[in-house]
Amino acid sequence: MALSMVLSPLLSVVFRKAADSLITKICQIHGLDNCRRKLHRQLLAIQEMIADAEEHRVESRAVQEWMKDLGAAANEALDVLGEFQYEALRQNAISQQSCASAKVIKDFFTHENHLVFHYKMRKKLTKVLGKIDEIVTEMNKFNFIRRDPTPTIDRETHSFVVESEIIGRDGDKEKVVSELMDPKQARDNVSVLAIVGIGGLGKTTLAQMVYNDERVKKHFQLLMWVCVSTEFRVSNIIKYVLEVTTNESDISISNKEVLQRRLRETLGRKKYLLVLDDVWNEEKEKWDELRTMLFFGAGSGSIIMVTTRSKEVAKIMGTLPSHDLEPLNEEDSWTLFKKKAFDVGFEEPPEELCAIGRTIVRKCVGLPLVVKAMGGLMRTKPEVHDWRAISENNILNGLQTLTKYVADSGKGDSIGELNNLNLLSGHMSISGLESIRDEEDAKTANIATKTKLCSLKLEWGLTDSKEATKNDQVLLEALVPHYKLKYLAIYGYSSSDFPKWMKEALIIKNLKRLRLNRCINCAELPPLWQLPSLENLYLQEMESLIHIVGGTCMHAHGRESVITFPNLKVLEVESLLNLESWHEENSELIVFPKLNKLEIHDSPKLISTPIHAPLLSILEITNSSEIKLHQISKLPMLSYLHITADTPPSHPDAFRPTKTLEEMVIGGFENVNPLEEENQNCQTKTLHELTINESNCFFSDGPTGELALGFWKYFDALESLNIWFCDALVFWPEQEFKSLKCLKLLSIHACYNFTGSLQESSSPTPNGEDSLAHLESLELISPTSGGEDSLPHLEIVELSSPTPGGEDSLPHLEILLISDCSQLVEVPVHSKSIKHLIIDSCPKFSQEDRGNFNLTELTTLEISNCTNWIAWPNNMEHLPSLERLHISNCQGIESFPEPLQQSLSSLQCLEIEKCPILERRCRKGGEYWHLVSPIPEKKFPTEAGKNTKWKSFSRRLLCIRGR
Repeated sequence: MALSMVLSPLLSVVFRKAADSLITKICQIHGLDNCRRKLHRQLLAIQEMIADAEEHRVESRAVQEWMKDLGAAANEALDVLGEFQYEALRQNAISQQSCASAKVIKDFFTHENHLVFHYKMRKKLTKVLGKIDEIVTEMNKFNFIRRDPTPTIDRETHSFVVESEIIGRDGDKEKVVSELMDPKQARDNVSVLAIVGIGGLGKTTLAQMVYNDERVKKHFQLLMWVCVSTEFRVSNIIKYVLEVTTNESDISISNKEVLQRRLRETLGRKKYLLVLDDVWNEEKEKWDELRTMLFFGAGSGSIIMVTTRSKEVAKIMGTLPSHDLEPLNEEDSWTLFKKKAFDVGFEEPPEELCAIGRTIVRKCVGLPLVVKAMGGLMRTKPEVHDWRAISENNILNGLQTLTKYVADSGKGDSIGELNNLNLLSGHMSISGLESIRDEEDAKTANIATKTKLCSLKLEWGLTDSKEATKNDQVLLEALVPHYKLKYLAIYGYSSSDFPKWMKEALIIKNLKRLRLNRCINCAELPPLWQLPSLENLYLQEMESLIHIVGGTCMHAHGRESVITFPNLKVLEVESLLNLESWHEENSELIVFPKLNKLEIHDSPKLISTPIHAPLLSILEITNSSEIKLHQISKLPMLSYLHITADTPPSHPDAFRPTKTLEEMVIGGFENVNPLEEENQNCQTKTLHELTINESNCFFSDGPTGELALGFWKYFDALESLNIWFCDALVFWPEQEFKSLKCLKLLSIHACYNFTGSLQESSSPTPNGEDSLAHLESLELISPTSGGEDSLPHLEIVELSSPTPGGEDSLPHLEILLISDCSQLVEVPVHSKSIKHLIIDSCPKFSQEDRGNFNLTELTTLEISNCTNWIAWPNNMEHLPSLERLHISNCQGIESFPEPLQQSLSSLQCLEIEKCPILERRCRKGGEYWHLVSPIPEKKFPTEAGKNTKWKSFSRRLLCIRGR
């Protein structure tokens, strides 16, 4: 997305948040309101100038750099204001508890904590205000012209509906409700149902009816509604989900790992219904990323219900057959029209108006939105001659938008019907073009005269006819658009060549976005580099395309010409199965001076990324295993890299992260060595987040042996590390982790050979050189969904032992999550600093205790599904700092050890479920009742449904990490 499209709405969000009443109050409490008010004034001054700045951006490099700095500062301000907002919400949540609760958790309001927060936030707010001051000072030198801030308008929907106002959708509702509640859905973790139909058909209305059905409300434990609309950003959608489930506004988490963990805690394995309304995204990779986050933490039988205009979206997202919404029948349309056009309930409308009205209704072709619009319009025109005039004209001339036209000559349809609709504006899609055989009919449509259209989609369906293949080029030649068109998409075009107007830059010189999909016979692209305004190019399923630029372009003097895509910022290629190179003769002749984002998917013969792309910062490559990693290492501005191969590349390769890289996901690589550089100071200091997936080349027990250790010198600035499905990870990788001095978050998932123990040849880390010294969160998760034979054999002895000096080797570790480790018998980490310990689905965890450390700082302990836990380990008997204890489905736990009994009365929250003997002892009349009765918040099965506010609050506290 262009920077200018991002800054205005971002500034609006920050500006509103700076004036938020909660934030204002908390700033006043801490004596920081002067800084907040100054920030608000400065943001207003910038907003008044930003429109003029965006116009100067194209011609001024200095303005471009200024806007980048402004965006960074605005994001930083948003984060700071978000911290103030969270503190205000936290204090509100605490103040809403009972007096007893407030007394127990008084430590949150101690004078010391108040001063710590004040000092920390004053420092952050002063820092960001200084940056904004510099930006305003520089802004004043540009002499921008002050303008009113441009309002941003987004389509927004909600779940509320007045069902009595809905006509003709009861049958659709019953079908969808029946599908959602079908017992077979419980077999799957999450199913996806798409409601598909053209604009104005009532997809959102149907979803609202289903969402509010009482049977649905009882069937699902959690219901959520999110309006997605045109911008499909995974992190934003997750934030919206969190907002509607927690009732928090403007969730400001930016780290994806933290966001994913927060979502998992919020879903809590509940059976949920999530409505994603108005989805337009047709990029499978984005949906795959969102699906992974939404599926993990969901209860069996959960449903995601999607509304969309696109069958492609339904195909990509849906796991269940889609519900294709049909137009209203004529009687339902007439009933709806009457409701809007006449005073229903009074006298019957005149027969003459009813007859004309039925004619108008037939021309609305069953679209509820159009029927209601026309009914409302006719309500203002009581005269018969007005009704007759409208009925005798083509009703579509009275509408300014036609979202979709389906051509079908077999039913007598003529694309020439579009001839006089020159008021059409916005987006139009014409499908069914394979049925049109008459070139003159296509010419009569007169697409070139529809100058208000900014977006045009032309689509051919599947056909095996050779005649159709020849006809497509003639037809597309006749459908030439006007020169102002901004977005063009062509689907299913079967000719081997494109029409002349696509080869002439003057015809489509203003085109900004171009999508070519399923043009399977096209072996050569038009000269797209001649389009001066083209910013986004999407090429998908073009099986015959071998080169992006074919042939040799020569200068008049006989030299090979350099091909430049002057303004291209986003390039995506997908399922180009025979694409080999960027240029037929020499790929070095192609230059992408402004390319910022490149995605390459399922293009197995492509051997390289573009050589000349100086501003490329985002690179995503999947299932294109012939691309050379060592070429990626030369990209000078790369900040995000996602590269995964479905099969290991056939060639040996070498790689190192670029010096600007901030986040990397790499998967499916085996025979790769570290790329050595002559300059030993080339190590990256910016790489903060790394995910390694099925890439054994990074571990010394992998195919490259000790050479793998050379990679880890590039990772010394890492803060977050995720490791998935690495069979070469057997022992605790002490040598690999030696350089990870900054690591805070470590997750190891589904590494089935991982034992966690130190290799016999390993020697203790010398004092003063502790690896993982700043680790705050450790997750060990081994999914067990593959059946008994695929269960992991995790036999952890210890992941880190105290250093020879007796000091804790993980002094900052605060959160430890262990899940689905079938062979785990004890807590594998010996760290005194652990505050939050979660053990889930570890059936062999028992009374064994080979450790000699104490969990004296532990405040939260959650134990679930540990069926073999009979007695408490010695190091869990004395927990003096414990505040929250949750035990679920551990039938073997029948009692509390004596030292722990003495601490029960100081707990803030106790939850016990599916532990029958322990529950009985803790309930009123049981032997532990006198110990647990003082606890402010406690939950046993007989009290289900109570104290939900506290549970929600405790879940939010769980994801806080110390700094």
